Amino acid sequence: MAPRPPFGQGRVLKLRSETPSPALAADEEQWSFTRRVTSGLALVGVCETSYLTWQNFIGASIVQCGPTECGSVLTGPYSSIFGIPVSALGLASYLLLFACSAAPLLSTRSDLERRTRLPLLVVSTFMASFSLYLISLLIFKLHTACTSCFVSAALSWSNFFFVQKAATSDPDGIIQPIIIP
Repeated sequence: MAPRPPFGQGRVLKLRSETPSPALAADEEQWSFTRRVTSGLALVGVCETSYLTWQNFIGASIVQCGPTECGSVLTGPYSSIFGIPVSALGLASYLLLFACSAAPLLSTRSDLERRTRLPLLVVSTFMASFSLYLISLLIFKLHTACTSCFVSAALSWSNFFFVQKAATSDPDGIIQPIIIP
């Protein structure tokens, strides 16, 4: 028996079988649907947080916020973290979520779909958790309402639920094991 070559030299990593099972085909369809929905919701979030970030940087008042106190929330004591506006962090998060969800839809690389599942789950979980924290600050500390904040939280939680549903229906798990023949 010949000695095995070092990792990465002469070994072939097999990421999926040649003939997909019916469960795998259904899984691919579930993830494709999830990615389309998540990409769309992320784009809405990018638009919203771009507007809020732009308004924050130019120092303008928030337009079309309804009968709530968005301006006081977006300029209040919890509106920035280490000097970075929360809306700018939200914008970066929505852009990252969009990149993770749309990349496999726009690329021809077959491995990209599976490789972006875990980052998509991590980003959506972080966004949902952080939005829960911010909404609890809004309600219990600031005792006010902010339409933009609630819309962003709803987008974050919607993305999280879609990704979580796809992840739990994955027959191979969120990360398919790498088989070395």
